[in-house]
Amino acid sequence: MARVAGRAVIVGFPPEQAWVKDAELDANNRWFELFGEDYVWLQEHKEFGLVDTAEIVATFEAAGLTVLRFGQGNAELWSSLMGAHFIKVKFPELEPLVSAADRLYNSRVFAGDHSDQPYREYCVALRLDSDVDRLRADPPFQAGQDEEATSLLKGLARGLRDLAVRTRNSEAEWESTARALDAYIVDLDSAKREWGGTARYALELQAAKDAGDADWLARQQQWEQRDREGAEELALLRKRSEEELALAKERNEQLIAEASAIEQRAEQARQKSADEFEYQAAAYARSRRKWKVAMLLVGIAGAAAGILLGWAVL
Repeated sequence: MARVAGRAVIVGFPPEQAWVKDAELDANNRWFELFGEDYVWLQEHKEFGLVDTAEIVATFEAAGLTVLRFGQGNAELWSSLMGAHFIKVKFPELEPLVSAADRLYNSRVFAGDHSDQPYREYCVALRLDSDVDRLRADPPFQAGQDEEATSLLKGLARGLRDLAVRTRNSEAEWESTARALDAYIVDLDSAKREWGGTARYALELQAAKDAGDADWLARQQQWEQRDREGAEELALLRKRSEEELALAKERNEQLIAEASAIEQRAEQARQKSADEFEYQAAAYARSRRKWKVAMLLVGIAGAAAGILLGWAVL
């Protein structure tokens, strides 16, 4: 477009902004609550994304054009008006009212419908500086805002939405009631035919219940008797256990006393053995000393005898 344009290229689009996404989500919710599915081109916006304004500007400027940007359409008001149009599709009887709202918007609101959070943004790419100066001097969508008409349109859209929801709910409730009534009529004859059998069956159930109650009472009495007998047997066993425990405790104390006595006798025996061992060791030491002295004396005597014998021979 920039290559073949003589003086200007104008591109309008919903920009990639959070408030635009919120407005489209709100409008799509109106369609969904009426028809149970997403609106086609709003679903496409969610799938493929919105327009990056900076990318558009960069493309035109790369082609040598000067780009001016203008926002148009309050996003909240746009969402309300789209909701009214969606309601008109569901309820065609509201078309004259919605058409009158459109005429009111076009005649009193459109020229001043600008906002810091616009639903649409226009990029005007100009080739001539004179066109740039003229557009900057007299930008579009700068007329005074008609607050009264804007408030009326927002309120009308909200009111139509509430009316549409109540009407849809009423239709659904009437359809459900009609289906229930048809089913009731069909089942009424069957219910009448089955009532006699149901009454007889109820009597049989009551008789079975009475018999079951009697059997339950008898079983309960048996269980209570068994509980009493079990409690008496448990008390007897507890008494026997306590007596056996006392006897075992007494026997254990006797065994402890006997073990203590045995340990004392064993200690005395060990002490006696130790004393005897010391005595024997001392006796052995004395005997060995005597033996050494005797051997020494024998050696001395032998040496003396040898000397005397040698002397006698000489």
